[in-house]
Amino acid sequence: MAPSPGLAPGKSCLVAIDAPCGPVLQAVFLPAEAAITAALAQARRLLEATAAAPAGIDWEGAVGIWGRRCDRSEIPTDGDRVELYRPLAMDPRQRRRARARTARPQVAEGGAGAAGASGVVGAPGVAGAAESGGAGLTSLSMRSTRSLRK
Repeated sequence: MAPSPGLAPGKSCLVAIDAPCGPVLQAVFLPAEAAITAALAQARRLLEATAAAPAGIDWEGAVGIWGRRCDRSEIPTDGDRVELYRPLAMDPRQRRRARARTARPQVAEGGAGAAGASGVVGAPGVAGAAESGGAGLTSLSMRSTRSLRK
């Protein structure tokens, strides 16, 4: 949006909203001293006036400028992209752990059984590593792998 002649100097910003249906971009023109709060308010008014505002936008979510999270009182400069983030559905660490749990092969009931302490069937000397308290586990694993290759 270009400023109208005769208006006070200002700045142009792009408001990027991470909506549930996908990203929404809205250009806004603001006074030079306007903060992120003013940019979001103007973008909301413009989107609602054109009936282009998708449902489910959390207007009170976290904000940032060019991918750097910041406070709503921060003042963007001319040409900045102000971003409104939506909350994560699940913590990334918990999501990774859940994926690993489902992808990990399940051990048969009854414990390690014939597989020994390593879970590798037929790996010689693995039970000895468990008895020694795990000392030298790396070299034992390498020996086991070499014997399997022969």
